Amino acid sequence: MFKKFFLLLATILLLIGGGATFNKFIEKHNVVITFADAKQLMVDDNVYLSGALAGKVKAVEAKVRQVAVTIDLKKNFYDQLSSTSTFFIDVDTRNRNKKCVLIRLSQRPGNPLTPGTILTGVDSALEWSVRKAGDHMKKIASSKPTEKSSDDLG
Repeated sequence: MFKKFFLLLATILLLIGGGATFNKFIEKHNVVITFADAKQLMVDDNVYLSGALAGKVKAVEAKVRQVAVTIDLKKNFYDQLSSTSTFFIDVDTRNRNKKCVLIRLSQRPGNPLTPGTILTGVDSALEWSVRKAGDHMKKIASSKPTEKSSDDLG
């Protein structure tokens, strides 16, 4: 009876301890972005990369004429970022009472991020939309032509 009890206890402790150990191996990386206005962004608000939950806001610090926002990203999302990635603070569509940081990957080539890199966020919704449209235009321009040319259409 004691053998079964200790075996069960050891299994439970291993499962609990194993889960905690597994979480230690999920790497996270910090990125600092400066904005002119934090727009009521708070610690623990969500960070999305192309619509997927990529991390959380770790800190929001007021600086001279700007706000420094530190975000904590999962490694697989961090590895996709470059110096041309765009950051914007918006309403979180999953919880309209909160804000979030949106990240868009650019079609323009950029340098991989290195520890300590500080990026500048986009404060204007118009600029965010214009950059999005520009990225779509570059994607269209670099895509393969369709089988029919414009001469065939008309």
